[in-house]
Amino acid sequence: MLYNDCCGNNYDKFKRTIDMLRCGTFTQEQIHSNLELVNAIPFIDDSVVVDGVPAYGEDEFDPTNLEWDLYAEKNKEVFLPKLEAALEEQRSGPSM
Repeated sequence: MLYNDCCGNNYDKFKRTIDMLRCGTFTQEQIHSNLELVNAIPFIDDSVVVDGVPAYGEDEFDPTNLEWDLYAEKNKEVFLPKLEAALEEQRSGPSM
């Protein structure tokens, strides 16, 4: 599910996502809540652009990079409202 739904079958995005999860960018509760959704939300939003962050597969980009923390934080800022909205929709049931 993580590779398919959250990373769009993109190995390099999957690797980056795993690094974010390992670094503690998201809490265990946020990770589990997302992966328990019918349609999990990508942890990395491709619309987030941070200077110095290479495209997937262009360069090694991991937690040792100087831009990593900013990149992770910006993705978290985009992810959390989407997760909250999805959880709220799930709690209230489908709209008719």
